Amino acid sequence: MHSARLLAAALPLLSAFGDGRADATAIASEQPPLSAQAGSANAQATLLTELMLSAYPDAKDIPQSASGCRIDTATNCAGSLSDLIALSQNRQWQQIVSGRYQRVTIKLTQATYRIAQPFKLRWGTGLTQGVALEISGAGASTVLSGAVVIPNWNRAPTHLPSRVSAKARSKIWLADVKALLPNRLPQATPRGYGLPIMPMTAELFVGTTIQPIASWPDSGFGKIAVPKYSGAPMSTTFSIEGRSAADWQDEPDLRAHGFWQYDWADQNYIVDSVDASKNTLTLAGTGSPYGIKAGQRVRIENSLHELDSPGEWYLDRNTKIIYWIPPVGFNGQDTEISITPNIFNIENSNGIHITNLSIEKLTGDGIQVNNSSNIHINQVNIRLTGNRALTIEDSNNSGINNCNIEDNGEGGITISGGNRKTLQAAMNFVKNCSITRYSRLAKTMKPAIQMEGVGHQILSNTISDAPHMAIYFKGNDHLIAKNEIFNVVNETGDAGAIYVGRDYTVEGTVIENNFFHDIKTRLGGAEVKGVYIDDQASGITVRSNTFARVQQPVFIGGGRDNVIENNLFFMSTPALHVDARGLTSDAAETHNPAGTLQQGLRAVPYKSSTWSARYPRLATIQDDQIGAPKYNTFKNNTLILSAGPSLDKIAQPFLTISGNRHLTEASFATAMPSQKRIHLDDFRLTAGN
Repeated sequence: MHSARLLAAALPLLSAFGDGRADATAIASEQPPLSAQAGSANAQATLLTELMLSAYPDAKDIPQSASGCRIDTATNCAGSLSDLIALSQNRQWQQIVSGRYQRVTIKLTQATYRIAQPFKLRWGTGLTQGVALEISGAGASTVLSGAVVIPNWNRAPTHLPSRVSAKARSKIWLADVKALLPNRLPQATPRGYGLPIMPMTAELFVGTTIQPIASWPDSGFGKIAVPKYSGAPMSTTFSIEGRSAADWQDEPDLRAHGFWQYDWADQNYIVDSVDASKNTLTLAGTGSPYGIKAGQRVRIENSLHELDSPGEWYLDRNTKIIYWIPPVGFNGQDTEISITPNIFNIENSNGIHITNLSIEKLTGDGIQVNNSSNIHINQVNIRLTGNRALTIEDSNNSGINNCNIEDNGEGGITISGGNRKTLQAAMNFVKNCSITRYSRLAKTMKPAIQMEGVGHQILSNTISDAPHMAIYFKGNDHLIAKNEIFNVVNETGDAGAIYVGRDYTVEGTVIENNFFHDIKTRLGGAEVKGVYIDDQASGITVRSNTFARVQQPVFIGGGRDNVIENNLFFMSTPALHVDARGLTSDAAETHNPAGTLQQGLRAVPYKSSTWSARYPRLATIQDDQIGAPKYNTFKNNTLILSAGPSLDKIAQPFLTISGNRHLTEASFATAMPSQKRIHLDDFRLTAGN
């Protein structure tokens, strides 16, 4: 860069970025500063459509011909992405933009941008009210990455820690990553069912392939054994069938991942101690909230002793040295380690659009949105995160469209918003997205989409390939429509592809025109559902859906006011199950003032005029045989190679059944083998049916 041009730009940039940077991003603009009266009526009269800021991965990537950005001007210019984000948050610059432009666009090129710290965006209120902010890439090859390249790998020396197995010693490579990782690594925390979602330490990648942490077994799970001595704490202490705990007694950061009591609840805990004399391991803290049961699944993770298979790796947290057995064909290049928790943190904002790019390789969530409106993510790929792809909390009119989400650690998308007291809808949305392999690290209660509040829309998505549920919702008046859901809840039991439970007040959600197929568990003796309306949840409509080869298509666990109508069931038996648990096994819980159901009623004004107009029978529930599965209907459904409703004896008088029909497979418009019917059009009926 010419020194004169650099000098001309340096002074304004110092106040913009605060750290004295005056590099190639500081190419001076020829445009003189705009008037301080940019927000005046005169400025409004000359409102321009768009201010374009061209963003590059680093200062060295900026073309020499580009005009640099300044805090005292608002003209098209170029800079590094980090500098342009910082510029957008500068109040002096915002004041110049206000009243002059309708939209500010930060345009990214086809490149990989390595992001060391999350970008904190506050936009669309105050000085920038009425000005849209768009962050736009050039397609999937515009990548915002939270990982850094590991430059050097070396064959392991002969003097390795004693706990390294003899068969692995000649295969191990080492990398010193002290210069790449934070001085203080994130504290290792438990993760899984019922536990907070926190960023993980790091993950290792070769290209876009995640390398597995050193574990036993290499894949899948072993089995828990009961300790062979009396008095063992039943929530923290266990043994493992066929293994000696002595193998792990020298591991400083050992973890145990188990389905400790139930197949619908897994947790990954730090191992506090290993007792070789008793052949036991003890979990840190209070351990499993449900206790520990012999025969349940368990695996040991983060063990240098178990480093024995291609791809496995282990990070020594003290020395920050990685031990790794590379996959076959490794050439010493293209390895990365994730260090950044998330890319965008958007709060108290309005009118931000993120479009046409990829986000990957993070220790936490891809994008976080809080207390904001009109935040739209479109045509974005979000993959390989340690936590979720996207969180939208306490926001409205915000969502994601036309996106691919895959290989995330603890779920896909969470959304919340709306006002349950007034039933004002948030109108947040997830549309036209593909969400797959979204719970790699925590297996249960980490769905593709989780929502609570009022009035969200989940439309035209494809959700697949996951150990537990696809959609979990709380709140009211959501629309779940035109989605395809398959191969989920496949490593669990007593779970549903769509789940809602234990709340009388979750009324008003409609589940319609969805295609559920090939939903069953791999666990012998277990069962899963398509739509699971659990523990007296009420007021849900399930209509015009297609269920094909679903283990239990619709399950009503004691709730009321649920409508099941106009659905097609194919090779899915029984089409509906209804029980009366509120009058039997859960009768005490139903009436318990401190119980979840009664607390749920007290949490909302269900007797108010607004609520009683929307859900009239809920207003009188306390005096209308509470606990009885009343007002459920099963009508106008079509069953092909499927049995009709299965009802507990006590539930039978409460279900209205009408207008259903049993047809043969010959009623389909297209003849084909049963197992070949995998597309929605394959279930189209002939004219007259």
